[in-house]
Amino acid sequence: MISVVKDKNCFIPIDANMFIADSKEYGQKMKYSKEYSISEFFLNRLNQFVYSNINQWEYLVLDMTNICSAPSRNMSCFSEYSSKMIICNVTNTRMKNIISEDLPELISEEDVFFSSIIDKEKLRIIVEDGNQIREKKQKEILSKIIEKERGSYLLESSGLYSNCYINIKKLFLDAEEFQFIVFSMAGVLMENINKYGIDALVSSSKNGAIIAYILGGLLDIKEVHLIGVGPKYAMEIGDAIECIRAGKKYAYIFDFMCTGTESKIVNALINSKKAYMPYAIGIAKYRKESMYIPIKEIDCLVDTEMLDIHYTITGEKQ
Repeated sequence: MISVVKDKNCFIPIDANMFIADSKEYGQKMKYSKEYSISEFFLNRLNQFVYSNINQWEYLVLDMTNICSAPSRNMSCFSEYSSKMIICNVTNTRMKNIISEDLPELISEEDVFFSSIIDKEKLRIIVEDGNQIREKKQKEILSKIIEKERGSYLLESSGLYSNCYINIKKLFLDAEEFQFIVFSMAGVLMENINKYGIDALVSSSKNGAIIAYILGGLLDIKEVHLIGVGPKYAMEIGDAIECIRAGKKYAYIFDFMCTGTESKIVNALINSKKAYMPYAIGIAKYRKESMYIPIKEIDCLVDTEMLDIHYTITGEKQ
């Protein structure tokens, strides 16, 4: 179960956990959605998780972002924990009605359901924490894959060295955490596909290709993989470049962006085919505002500044 514990309060993003549960059932047929219906199976699993851990928490916070429905009368399984429960971001009318009927002991204000015994100021602080919990979980996951023991790492995409390395490959070791990262990226990407009128995704690294392939399947959009782009770039990328079509718009998918070398080359290749690359999204990037990258908008889940690491790039290993 994807959750975050802060100040003895447990926060659970329900839609993210529904996505992870559904992906196990549907596999490659899985599609990303802005609306999720809670299943009876998932409610039972959630109840077991809560039952096993409730004594460790002061409050249990369920984030109902993107949740549109649940089985009637099944939410009542949480009645015994109601004094510790806060349910936030309940914007769907049907979902509000279900919670009101199943957990009548909770009172509501706008999109939050809570016990009457909780102090209003404390409630406000907890709900604010709940609204930031997804970003906190992303940072928590990515902080675990930072390597800095050696003190010097070669960045193959640029030929430079850094004092630490964000090892994206380690993400693949924990299926649920990787799925949460992909889920988070899919939500941001979906909005920008519509905003920029994106026709296809494009990637230039092996990790980027894996992520683009998964996102393409989730959002039902084509992908083009230009493997081999970088400081050693040569025209060995084969026929992939011929898949770029004039007048089309592409979103660049990356894992970790350091200097932006690969993105600049990919952008130039796409422009050479009279196509456009107005948008890019990745897992992480080195934050340096003076670094010029010819893309209108670049999104990432975290940057090196958010991870509170002092990232340094040098031309020589020493």
